[in-house]
Amino acid sequence: MIDMLPQTVEEMEAIRHAVVNRGGLLISVLDVLRRVPRRVLMVLKLNDLTRSLDNALATTHSSIRIFLITAKYCMTAVWRDDCRRIQEEGLRTYGWFGSLRRMIGCWWWYARGYTSMSLIEVGMDVQASALKSVAWLRGLQSRGLMGAYQAAAGLTIS
Repeated sequence: MIDMLPQTVEEMEAIRHAVVNRGGLLISVLDVLRRVPRRVLMVLKLNDLTRSLDNALATTHSSIRIFLITAKYCMTAVWRDDCRRIQEEGLRTYGWFGSLRRMIGCWWWYARGYTSMSLIEVGMDVQASALKSVAWLRGLQSRGLMGAYQAAAGLTIS
C-alpha cells in the first residue's frame, strides 16, 4: 500500500463496471463498512487523505511518513485510554502500588514508542531538507535565483 499510485482510468472504469453489473456487490461493501468500527474507518480515511495530499503536493518526504503520523496518534490514544482505565480500575483492582507500577509501565511503553517514531520522523525531515537543497542548487544552476526557489518548492522539474 505504501507504493500505491493513483488509480488509472482503466482501473476506475473496471470498478464502475463491476459495481453496475454485480447487483449485490455494493450492498455487500456497505454491509462490511457498517460492521467496521468507526475509529478504524477514520484511520483508513485519514491514511487515504494523507496519501492523496502527499501525492498531489509531490512532497519530498517518504510515503512512510503517513504511517508514522498515524502511528503516533494511535500511540497517544492508547496511552490516554490506559491512563483512564488505570484510574478507573486501579485502586480497587491493583492497589496503590500496582496502579503506580502499571501507570509507569504504560508511560514507558508510550514514551519509548513515541520517541522512536519522532526520531525516524526527524531523520526523514533531514532527508527531505537535503532533497530540497539539491533541487534548489540545480534550479539555481539552470534557471537562476527564481528557478532555484521554484525548484525547491517542487514547481519545476529539475
